[in-house]
Amino acid sequence: MDSNLEKDCSAIGGLFQQIITELKNGTPMWEDLISKATKLHTCLRATIHAIAAYLDAFSMNSFK
Repeated sequence: MDSNLEKDCSAIGGLFQQIITELKNGTPMWEDLISKATKLHTCLRATIHAIAAYLDAFSMNSFK
């Protein structure tokens, strides 16, 4: 009974260590994803502002 418990604890400990290692190795990937998402957000916001300015200019010229 004790040997089964030791095997289970060892397996869980090994799995925990593997998960922690994968999380540590995945950090640069997440940082890159966040950086690119921030750049995309900035570009989309600039595009929306440019479209809004174009529509405002277009609607002003339509009524003259």
